[in-house]
Amino acid sequence: FPVTIRSIYLQCAEKRLIREANRWRPRLVHFLYPENLFSCGCFQNYYKGSVLLTLHQPESILPSFISSRQGQAFIETAKRADRLIALAPHVVKGYQKFFQNSNVRFVPHGVDSEYFSPSLQTMKAPIVLTVGNWMRDFCFWNEVTLEFLREKRPGQFILVTNRENIQRWGLQKRPNLDFRHKLSDHEIRMLYDQACCLFLPLTDAVANNALLEGLAMGKRILVTDLPATRFYAKDKATYMVHDRGVKEGASLLGQLLEANAKPEEGLS
Repeated sequence: FPVTIRSIYLQCAEKRLIREANRWRPRLVHFLYPENLFSCGCFQNYYKGSVLLTLHQPESILPSFISSRQGQAFIETAKRADRLIALAPHVVKGYQKFFQNSNVRFVPHGVDSEYFSPSLQTMKAPIVLTVGNWMRDFCFWNEVTLEFLREKRPGQFILVTNRENIQRWGLQKRPNLDFRHKLSDHEIRMLYDQACCLFLPLTDAVANNALLEGLAMGKRILVTDLPATRFYAKDKATYMVHDRGVKEGASLLGQLLEANAKPEEGLS
């Protein structure tokens, strides 16, 4: 939404939340995605039950909320919340300090491992899949795909993201890559199953749906080395450091593709 329309929408949504809370009088209200929900931070002025927020943003993003009215409303609500849920252990202390709220608890993120489960097919096509919008390092992703093209490495890249990211980062189709938009869960699951590996260059992370889905699907994964990715993937992924350069990232990804032909060996 444009800023003014979004502000009106949030105000109406928050007023409705207050009305419904007063109507049903629940003992607890749990906001699953509070970062983009509040417009004035006054929910707790009218609702006297317990408020719980599950937070998704890394510490590097939190200061950006200060500069907008909507962000300040979120901060005010989080400060007064009875409990804040952190989705990675390394952000607990940062949340406590930023929101001046000591009631922060870590609860790990999850994935539907029955739905996101691998098929019986063992050999996969040399498809390198990247999924997602937020906190993706599209510049690094683009440079790695160019390096593969220059070096004539095998591999077909598929990026599942929204059109705004493609336009913003100036991404263009090339012989070795394609873009997908607005896919259903079934279509995304099929792509996971067809791909031989998952490529996730990130700028930061707390919990990452694509990483968890890739792990559940049994994919070989190359992901940015971050506290959150180390916590969730442990020894089930290969880690890259962007500062070491595009060539190293391309080399690691190339090793995953080579390992695709030797499913019994994998990459240590």
